Amino acid sequence: MKRSQAMTHRNHYIPRFVLRTFSDANNRIWCTYTDGRWGEPRLVSCQKVFVKKDLYTVRKESGMNDRNELALAKKEDRWALTLRQIRKLLSQGRDRQIIEKDAISALEYYLYALIRTPEHLRSVMYSGIHKPRDVIDKVFTGRRAEADYKVLEHNIRADLGSGQANLVKSRITKLTQTLGLGIYKTKQDAGSFVIGSYGAARIQAVGGDMNVWERYFVPVAPDMALFSTISPGCLEVTALDGKEGQEMLRMMNTATWSSSQQVAATSANLLEGVRKQAGATSL
Repeated sequence: MKRSQAMTHRNHYIPRFVLRTFSDANNRIWCTYTDGRWGEPRLVSCQKVFVKKDLYTVRKESGMNDRNELALAKKEDRWALTLRQIRKLLSQGRDRQIIEKDAISALEYYLYALIRTPEHLRSVMYSGIHKPRDVIDKVFTGRRAEADYKVLEHNIRADLGSGQANLVKSRITKLTQTLGLGIYKTKQDAGSFVIGSYGAARIQAVGGDMNVWERYFVPVAPDMALFSTISPGCLEVTALDGKEGQEMLRMMNTATWSSSQQVAATSANLLEGVRKQAGATSL
């Protein structure tokens, strides 16, 4: 298929503006795989991690189309400014000054982060009752060759992962109106988040009423992670300090490790510590 020379084909499913918050002055990040492909964490360029060729690119007879990546890039410019401003306010203890517009924008980023990674897309598309081929046969008429199925499956994944499928866009729009934003924050010297290739991770805990609750969270900086609340328009900020907060942070990092094939952090020591914790937890 034809491709424009100006078209990007390396799609970061963890945005580079997020990776930069975890990187050093030379734009490098400590990274490893949870399946042992690397024996020890390595310091690598952010350009080489959490990236997949043509993940959001649409394939057409006329050539390759990067409309999805361009749509995401416009949103990412806004998300980057929003999250930078929120993080600044949190570091200054000015949580109450986070404006509603920024909270909604951060919530939108969180919702996109839940769907856009290859691992999550693979789970969604192939673990359910209705496989992509079932959908293709139902929606498209006429006979198809094996190559046609591959192209159509790729395009379904590209539209879903980029959030550009109409069903996904409408769902995200509705959720930004019916959910609130939650933020976990921590101090760098007290501990740091690990980021993973699944994009989001799930934690479970027992509440004061002894009911088990679960929550999906998305790290966006070494000292900041997002989650959603059930109260529309609500902004909830939780500081992970003290013994209980540090235990929550360890639990969150273990969840990120366990749900992802690739993980990264600000230091090799942090990744090694999480690896040991995840190994102890799984026994």
